[in-house]
Amino acid sequence: MVDTGCEGQSFINLEWTKEKKIPLLPLRNPFQLVGYDGVLNENRTVRHYVRVDFQIGDHTEKDIILFITPLAHYYTILGLPWLEKHDLKTEWASRTITFNSKFYREHYGISEQPQP
Repeated sequence: MVDTGCEGQSFINLEWTKEKKIPLLPLRNPFQLVGYDGVLNENRTVRHYVRVDFQIGDHTEKDIILFITPLAHYYTILGLPWLEKHDLKTEWASRTITFNSKFYREHYGISEQPQP
């Protein structure tokens, strides 16, 4: 899921990481998440992260860091900092995203913007 209201970088579901046996790495400085409801509680303390290759369509990002937290309905959430960095083109009506930003071209060896 992409979440333009999420101020965090990127998150992955705790139960899903356990299910897939993805190694959890401890954070030196755990931090608490504040949800849309503004509530702080111990269940929202992020203590671990994972480093994985992450694929969206034909885009693969190597060694992405995802912070681990319980997520009710999603495997991952990509927050606003990740979205700003990658500057995706979003077409809401067709529910598609396109990786064609300057960042993407520079970091993934694409010399020109793809043509529609």
